[in-house]
Amino acid sequence: MTQTFYLDKEIKVYLENDAGDYYRIEVTAAPEFSQAASSESVSVNTMPQTRAGDTANPYSSVSSKIFKTEFEPASWSFTTHIRPFNNGGNKQAAESILWEFFTGSTETVSADTDNYFSLKETYPTFTLYFIYPDRKGYKISGCVISRADISVDINSTGTISWSGSGIKLEDKDLFPSSPTIQNSSALTGANYITNKLSTLTSTNSAAAFSFPITAMSVSMSVEHQPITSPILAELTYPIGFSRKNIEVTGNFTAYVITETGGTKGASASLRTNNDPMFDISLNIGGTTTYKNIVVVLPKVFIQPPSYSSSDALTFSCDFIATGPSVLGGVTTSIAQIKYT
Repeated sequence: MTQTFYLDKEIKVYLENDAGDYYRIEVTAAPEFSQAASSESVSVNTMPQTRAGDTANPYSSVSSKIFKTEFEPASWSFTTHIRPFNNGGNKQAAESILWEFFTGSTETVSADTDNYFSLKETYPTFTLYFIYPDRKGYKISGCVISRADISVDINSTGTISWSGSGIKLEDKDLFPSSPTIQNSSALTGANYITNKLSTLTSTNSAAAFSFPITAMSVSMSVEHQPITSPILAELTYPIGFSRKNIEVTGNFTAYVITETGGTKGASASLRTNNDPMFDISLNIGGTTTYKNIVVVLPKVFIQPPSYSSSDALTFSCDFIATGPSVLGGVTTSIAQIKYT
């Protein structure tokens, strides 16, 4: 009998939208996925009783039974490289489809990737497939993206860690042999972000600054609350998700430089400012067209810097974006993600 082992180096990840279009998601390492279930323990106790012929020694029994009651949302996570590219004059990326589902934007394959992260009542869902060379694997239906963590460092390529939930994890017996991949041109021609020229800019009137950064991370999250519909004597799955809070946090690191336009004055302003609210723009990957991503945060609270004197002097700051807000029926975004 021939045994087949499934190896992490062979797995491929695909995304399918409601229209039946497939996208290949190139991951940097093996994805993780699972679906737990809730259970309930019931204790069963009996009244004291006697055995026939032994009435002098009454006894009682105590036992417990465990029942699986319902499935929790399926969970999944994987990491991709940041890969911008020129799609016929449109500024996109291999991972553009993920940004559109994460921000609740309209799906497009022929426009710039320029998404606003703001309050949405509902978010579109999709199906994820984790497929091996024999076309077998697993799928998670009804997926939403809960978190996107951008990470760049001067010594590595830029990456995004994605995680989210789904309604149901199940086996996939036979994935299509040759599906049309909507982002196939991006998979062969996209660039990588190396962060050699990444910068942070603020146009705040009280303390405008712009300087290069050596490392940064931005974490964006949407809290998706599962909607359940329990049915007695049946093992049920979630039927959907409702949106709760959204949040953006992060940090950056830069060298302390004293020359004109350097960072020493900026770090001092961040340390002493009584109201450290800034608008910041994180330009990741330089200014060359079709080779960078920009994260715009209209309003952030920046914590005082911490300094490290190991090798060259650097400073680091944590920040948290404030908002989004709804004023006069108009919703402002907490962040903007665009490829330029």
